[in-house]
Amino acid sequence: MWFIYALLSALFMSSYALLMRKSLKDKGDPIVFALLLNFIITFLLLVTIPFENMTYSFTNSNSIVLVLTIIGTAIVAILFTKGRRLEEASNVSIGAQVGRIWSLVGAALILGEPITTYKMIGVGLVILGNILISWKGQKLKLTRGMLFVISGSLLFATVNFGDKYLLRTFSTGFYNFLLYSFSSIILLAFIRFDFKKIKKEMKLHGPIVFLIGTFFTLGMYFFQLALKFGEVSRVVPVHSSSMIFTILAGIILLKERDDLIKKLIAGAIVFAGVYLLII
Repeated sequence: MWFIYALLSALFMSSYALLMRKSLKDKGDPIVFALLLNFIITFLLLVTIPFENMTYSFTNSNSIVLVLTIIGTAIVAILFTKGRRLEEASNVSIGAQVGRIWSLVGAALILGEPITTYKMIGVGLVILGNILISWKGQKLKLTRGMLFVISGSLLFATVNFGDKYLLRTFSTGFYNFLLYSFSSIILLAFIRFDFKKIKKEMKLHGPIVFLIGTFFTLGMYFFQLALKFGEVSRVVPVHSSSMIFTILAGIILLKERDDLIKKLIAGAIVFAGVYLLII
């Protein structure tokens, strides 16, 4: 069941990325946009809560992990935003693969998940495919922007461990509502509670931002469901296949035919890796 949820998450995140690339490229303030997305996510999750069997457990340990996870979620948004400002998109994609490795190793160390040969090869193939699709012959340097990206990727994987821990006793919708509502407050503090910036961002993007927010919400909701029922070290790599779905959709829908052979090979490598993760 976790695989279906992870695959749905990848498909919705692919749709989110495709809309972002087509409609919102180089427009507005990325941090304010991330905050706007958080507001939309919070509202949509609030609507779903009455329809689920709400469970929660605010023990001392759960409360500590929840606070750390909320702070981590906000910091991840800030780190990736800063990284995207300073680095090319292809470099960001390559740097983000560091977190995939930590999701495998960290899940074994922190959550006690087994490391199997199939899992190691599968994660390796997913990382290889993502790097192949992003590599444009550039020289990678450990710049300030790349440090932001790598830090964000490692922290995102670490936050996933907190997600997994809390989703044992929290219902998915209510947990995500807590996560995104309180991380929104942190992001709001980051822009000094300047609501004029939010209003300006909404005017700039128009109604499309709500569709983007809906895709993102569905993507993250199914991702959390996948974490609830599956191992982090398997779910995260399958979720990261959204990058390949985005590229394939770009070929079909947006007629992006540059490096077509390389894109198809990378897609085949990632799908082979995903297959090894589910057997």
